[in-house]
Amino acid sequence: WAGYLARIVHPLLLAGVCFAYLLLGGDFLATLSRHVGGPGSVLLWQTLFWITGAFVVFFGLKFVARVESWLTSAFIVVFFFVLSLFVMNAKVSLFATANWNHIFVPFGTFLFSLSAHSVVPDVVLICGRNRKRSLMAVTIGSFGAALLIWLFGVLGYAAVGPTLSTNPSDVVRAFPASLFWLLPAVGSLSVAISFMALMQDLRDELHVEFHLSKVVSWIVALGSPLILLFVTVRNFLATVSFIGGIFGAIIGILISLMALKAHKKVSPIVQSISWFCAAIFFLAFVWSILTV
Repeated sequence: WAGYLARIVHPLLLAGVCFAYLLLGGDFLATLSRHVGGPGSVLLWQTLFWITGAFVVFFGLKFVARVESWLTSAFIVVFFFVLSLFVMNAKVSLFATANWNHIFVPFGTFLFSLSAHSVVPDVVLICGRNRKRSLMAVTIGSFGAALLIWLFGVLGYAAVGPTLSTNPSDVVRAFPASLFWLLPAVGSLSVAISFMALMQDLRDELHVEFHLSKVVSWIVALGSPLILLFVTVRNFLATVSFIGGIFGAIIGILISLMALKAHKKVSPIVQSISWFCAAIFFLAFVWSILTV
């Protein structure tokens, strides 16, 4: 049953992630356009973002593959630069008046990161199939990324203040006027690369797993985020929280049960950790359902 559930959930997860990246990429482009006097319609730029991604995916991803590592590296550098700006502009006194009613909201965002679980086999290959090094790399990478995202949110609030909304481009307010373009520019390019690569993964999965023709797989993969753009709420953080809290949590439960089955004859500590993780993912799933 787990295999059938995974076959249903994983394509939905990929479609949701593509939609979230479509929202974010279009928002970054709209922010850039407004600052240079261009059209500021977010929906317009999200639609143009989708058209560009669809064009590249349809004609192949060779260009994307060539620039992906460079753009990812550039985005990481910009990310740490933004964190340093947040630290310099942080107002600690804001935490005393902060609204803590939504303290559990980020858990869906953290679980959203499980959409990247498919890179684990690549990490294992990079580590030379060494079990210990692979486990350490995945653990450190996962918790390190979670910590950085948490710091980004906390320090972003401390730097921008209560006016910080669910719109990611709001963090530009903490930038010097001459650098307003930096995060939206690098961010939109980085998100575009991920958007196009994930649409390619979704298309391939629909073709291989569901035996759809290449044309139908292409239409479904590229059409699903566009349809969601016009029939659902266009809110990036709410979308990420929902996708992570529902589909990410289900994937997390399945991974935990797989680990439990693989290690049922070995260390009871591993079994306990697997059960604990499964319980956490289940609680996150229930919380997300109740707070939709």
